Amino acid sequence: MSMPLFESSEHENMTVEEFQRFAETHEGMWELYDGMPVKMQSPSPEHQWISHEVMSQFRDYFRDKGCIPLQELDVCVSHQAQRYEIRKPDILVFCSKDQLKGNLVYSPQLVTEIWSPSNTMKERLEKMRTYQQAGVKEFWQIDYCNRDFAVVTLSRENLMTITGGSFQEDIVSEYFPGLRVSLAEYESFIAQVR
Repeated sequence: MSMPLFESSEHENMTVEEFQRFAETHEGMWELYDGMPVKMQSPSPEHQWISHEVMSQFRDYFRDKGCIPLQELDVCVSHQAQRYEIRKPDILVFCSKDQLKGNLVYSPQLVTEIWSPSNTMKERLEKMRTYQQAGVKEFWQIDYCNRDFAVVTLSRENLMTITGGSFQEDIVSEYFPGLRVSLAEYESFIAQVR
């Protein structure tokens, strides 16, 4: 679970530029919540394995399609009333170089979050709403404890569809035709590390 580490006002209301300088000079991974830096927990081996597996299948699919999958890049999700919000999804996909400004991506087409036991349902719903408001077209939620997933897709008519399943099934994109990701090898991985 991410928690603010600073109580003083010196770190409140950071701009995007101030936050990026801050994150470069402070150890760990950071997000910006309502203008305040928040340190993220280190990922578990399960989280790392899933991230690598999804990313390798994304690279295969998106090769020669004009879209770029990247891991843990900052996404500007809000900058209303000088209150900046920056998230660092586990994996994102963007399809135009105009979406990339320095180390910051605006409105990626697809975002993937890999949930850990510390992520609350409230946090999950908040991220779903945040990414939807930021213009993300598809949001993949992968839960390695429950060995399941949900794919949230926002249509052109602004309608939301949610599909899901277990790790025995492929994760299938509605936004990107033909994009399928398999996590069927997860149990073999767990047997090796636990």
